[in-house]
Amino acid sequence: RRLVYVVDRRVIVDQATDEAQKILCRLKELKDSEDEDLRKIFSVLQKSSFLVESQNDVTSSERENANVIALSTLRGEYADNREWCLDPSRPAIIVGTIDMIGSRLLFSAYGGVGESYKALQAGLLGQDTLVVIDEAHLSPAFMQTLRAIHPFVNRKDKNTIKPFNIMSLSATLEKEDGDKPSETFVLEKDAPEDLTNEVAALRLNAEKKIEWKSFQVGEDVLKSKKAQQQLREIQAKEMASVAAQYKDLPVSVLVFGKTVDLVKKIKDELIASQDIDKNQVLLMVGGMRGYERDQLVGNPVFQMFAPKPNRPQQDKSYFLVATSCAEVGVNLDADFAVCDLTSADSFIQRLGRVNRFGESSSVVTIVFNDDLSLQTEQAIETLKTLRQSENGNSLNASPLALRQIKFDESLCYPPKPVCPPLDSARIDDWSMTSLKQNEFPRSLVSYWLRGVTKNTVPETSLCWRAYLSLESTDRRKIVTVKTVRVKSRECARESTHRAEATIKAIAEKFPEHRAVVITSDGDYKVRSLGELNDNPDLYAELMFATVVLPCEAGGLENGIAVEVLPKDTAPVTDVVDADEWIRVVLTETEEATTAKIINGESKTYDGRKIEEAIRHITQSENKRCVKQIVISSAAESEEEKDAEKPKKQVLAYFINRKSPDRFLPSEGEMDDETASLAFGQIEREQIELEKHNADVSNFARRLAAKLFLSAEFSEALEIAGSWHDKGKARECWQKAVGNFAFPEKILAKSNQTWFNHKLNDYYRHEFGSLIEAEESEELNEHPNRDLILHLIATHHGYARPHFPARAFDKDNPTRLNQETAERAMRRFADLQTKYGWWQLAYLEAVLKAADALASRAEARGEI
Repeated sequence: RRLVYVVDRRVIVDQATDEAQKILCRLKELKDSEDEDLRKIFSVLQKSSFLVESQNDVTSSERENANVIALSTLRGEYADNREWCLDPSRPAIIVGTIDMIGSRLLFSAYGGVGESYKALQAGLLGQDTLVVIDEAHLSPAFMQTLRAIHPFVNRKDKNTIKPFNIMSLSATLEKEDGDKPSETFVLEKDAPEDLTNEVAALRLNAEKKIEWKSFQVGEDVLKSKKAQQQLREIQAKEMASVAAQYKDLPVSVLVFGKTVDLVKKIKDELIASQDIDKNQVLLMVGGMRGYERDQLVGNPVFQMFAPKPNRPQQDKSYFLVATSCAEVGVNLDADFAVCDLTSADSFIQRLGRVNRFGESSSVVTIVFNDDLSLQTEQAIETLKTLRQSENGNSLNASPLALRQIKFDESLCYPPKPVCPPLDSARIDDWSMTSLKQNEFPRSLVSYWLRGVTKNTVPETSLCWRAYLSLESTDRRKIVTVKTVRVKSRECARESTHRAEATIKAIAEKFPEHRAVVITSDGDYKVRSLGELNDNPDLYAELMFATVVLPCEAGGLENGIAVEVLPKDTAPVTDVVDADEWIRVVLTETEEATTAKIINGESKTYDGRKIEEAIRHITQSENKRCVKQIVISSAAESEEEKDAEKPKKQVLAYFINRKSPDRFLPSEGEMDDETASLAFGQIEREQIELEKHNADVSNFARRLAAKLFLSAEFSEALEIAGSWHDKGKARECWQKAVGNFAFPEKILAKSNQTWFNHKLNDYYRHEFGSLIEAEESEELNEHPNRDLILHLIATHHGYARPHFPARAFDKDNPTRLNQETAERAMRRFADLQTKYGWWQLAYLEAVLKAADALASRAEARGEI
């Protein structure tokens, strides 16, 4: 059902997404094809999906425009829209990097994913899935991990629920341990006709001449404590000088540097020392915020590096200064290039960005210091190998000529990382997703994704939000971040070392500002920037974390995080998608209510209360109010009353009616009952408990049929659905959602957008459901009782393996609560042994999907 396409460069994610989108557009055309077989393909794909096929006449326009295949990526238009999570039966294409896909597969999803989603996404990625690794030779550790996962899922001793397969794509496939060598494609043997093909021959023989430019530095520089910094500055000047020789020609020059610091310095030198207009120079680094990176395609400088037939008329020189993010997959076609020394694999990729189509004659100049003592062994050996093949002071490096140069893999390529063995104990640790890292420390999955090497560089995402300083309490800060989940387009991804420097620079100027840190295991913490600055273990806390900062603190320029703040700090632009979300600060006084749209206009509603203003915005903007957070309330004493003073201030969130987020559980589901309330509640009738349980049971049965699950699993899912929310029939929970007519009326869904935690006291309704189900005589006799009970317990992410004491059912004795919680832990361990890690998570995902789909249909008035 799912194609997971993994690439080790985020820039290729965009191109892979474009290719997938072309396929989806063609698939839509098949429904009207004159060819019966093609129409059948469309019909089969459409009927495969519970969601697409079940849309009724009320949403016929949506059905007409819906893709029969869900498309989700890490960034851009389809940035992790989670369509693939909502309906497990829907065919899907998921494109992502090793970190994002691999961490999800190993129950440890990077990126602030809630605990419930960790198991759900692991289950879906580990079942009914083909994982394709592009450029597999660049990811040996992850390939080793995938090969280890394969037999754990497709077990010979057990019946497999759904298959899990892997495929590696690479120009140099390696021999797998214990297997026969994979067949490799060789151009001369397998496609000799391409050598004489008119188009291919032009590209294969594209003229690319390599030249060398060396420089010297004094011994005082090399022996200095700041040798690397000084050498970097000299290197930048030399490379800028070589690149500037083309400044009077109408050409495009690509300048490659290994580090962010180096390319930043090169850009500064081109502008300051070489007197090149700043509008002719563009900086491109892998850590750019997604929003600014997406703007690159329309940047006038970037357009000058498109293939010549697609390039605008060029009358001057343009310079693109980039790190390795531009080496692989980006459709660049420079006329000339300037590079520093690097290893063979990186060098070959760089050559691929120059004169790609063989339509001109190009020169690639390698600039290096004569003293190679500070270079890596691989860069040195690559230089030696190239110079042994040179003719005079240059070298022909057309693709065919380059194929004849034999780079020693043991000397010219980076060492392969050591990947720890994957064992059952490690998977057991990661699968216990209801335990936070500080409660149960476990190994970081990064070692199984990237291996253990000296060059492993942890990353940290930095995000800026406009409203973060509005909330009066830390809890409210967390709720606001969870309500609008952090997306890739908002984040600048930096090495943790650089991110730490950025945060410290901001903290020096704004120590009182507070940030939300989403740790690598998905825990949300609020810290003042001063506290972060004083934390001696800050680096460890930031590894693979996301830090949400207030926009007014600054720290971002042209999408790139800075390590030194200017005197006049410019606020960072909040780039939450305005087409999807509107966030409004509503201030009510005795006279009127003022609505200030964040990053938008202000409007005053005379004589209207906040509730009336919200209804007006909902109608005028055609959006749905999903959350209201009280920022402040006026004092009750008469002497403080004033017609112009705020009586109340609220931060309200409105979501696009067609956003995929509107029916998905919120990231706050572990601690916030609004998971079942937040989306789509304000404009529909209340849903009674019995009806909702019956709806989820029905959807679970129908979804299981779409997935061709066995009668055993189908029945277990159906029964679990009928029991899953019975624990909501508690006075505390009903009052928390605003139902004070209990027990005459028992609700599963309220039309309130709030949840009163004080009344509920953190009781978890699924724990109450579990207690009731355990006492059922009917279920006691069922052969799959344990699986049914586990599915009930886990439908919001708990019971993997535990429920904390605060979740206990206060209507029952403490001893019963404790024993029920203990049995839930043992049951989880037993079932995971019986079915397997990913198989059990998959069954949980199906029930969660049935719950979400039923809630969606109820909210839309379809059932």
